Amino acid sequence: MSKQNILIKRLEIFCGTGGVGKTTLATSRALFLGSQGKKVLLITIDPAKRLKQILNIKDQNAGKIENISSSLFTGFEANHFNISALLMSPKETLRKILNTDTIDNNVLNILTRPHGGMNEILSLIEVKFHIESGKYDTIILDTPPGKHFIDFLQSSRKISDFFDSSFIEIFKFLGKPIISPKDPAKKPTKRLLGKLISTGIKKLLKYLDQVTGEKFVQDFIEAVSILYQNKDPFVDALELEKQLRTFEFCNWFLVTSVEQSKLKEAAEFQSHTETFHKSNFFFLINKSLENHIKEWDIPSTGSSLEKESREKLISLKKSMISKEEKTIKFAKSQFSQFIIFPEIIDANPGKHVGDLSKTWKNN
Repeated sequence: MSKQNILIKRLEIFCGTGGVGKTTLATSRALFLGSQGKKVLLITIDPAKRLKQILNIKDQNAGKIENISSSLFTGFEANHFNISALLMSPKETLRKILNTDTIDNNVLNILTRPHGGMNEILSLIEVKFHIESGKYDTIILDTPPGKHFIDFLQSSRKISDFFDSSFIEIFKFLGKPIISPKDPAKKPTKRLLGKLISTGIKKLLKYLDQVTGEKFVQDFIEAVSILYQNKDPFVDALELEKQLRTFEFCNWFLVTSVEQSKLKEAAEFQSHTETFHKSNFFFLINKSLENHIKEWDIPSTGSSLEKESREKLISLKKSMISKEEKTIKFAKSQFSQFIIFPEIIDANPGKHVGDLSKTWKNN
């Protein structure tokens, strides 16, 4: 396979289905770029947070940038450089938006839990925060698998829908004092929300109280009001969605493995995301056994290995070679740019990532 010409971009996105080594490859890419003198921030927005296991980051540090020493990885102990890493925390991102240490609204606390409903939207804002900071040459984004990543790409549409013009007209008045038409000079004492609750909505709340409780409904209305009053970061994040589609700004890496089911999933996944990427798209085949198969020397006849057992091993080797060849054929038919990463047979995350980073040097 010919060497790929991968230009380093401001943002590099690793996506794919689950169980293919996406987070590990994203980390190896960050390590490689760090070894080239680049200032790198590795962000995972995957609620599963596989990255914390690889880099030994504690849960309580989610939402905070950690400096990771190159000495953690085999082969890079003497290089003495750091990469930055961040476990995405929706709650911490919302705190930054609201400029507060605590979030007292129960609805917002529910929405900012992992899989709470705002993870993808807040992830888009978090990434934009760090791009605009100018502190990093490249931000590497480790995304959630499958549908959750599609939700991330569509989060800009959710922002647009949420701040739809008709919706905004209603919330322009939320929190504004009510002026009595009978006496305009009278000091306003009620807010619109209170006015609504004190009139027609009381009946609705009485009914909803039996299901969710009046407090929940009030918290919900307050949550929407808070988000609208702090809408600028949400609206600004729409610009990032446009940048994701540009060749100059972003690289896309779709990760899969040699398993046939994973290859089919990758092809389907690619069809859902193709409007976002053009020639800046790379197909990464992980866990290839090609090198291991080549090095597998089956003892010749006359050894202690019985003839029948030897024939079975030869058949197995041919089957594995055929599987690898089908993978390459598929990659060539579907993608113009692809890179093969070997299976690393080592449970140590530092060695695993360190060994994988060597493949990037050749591309």
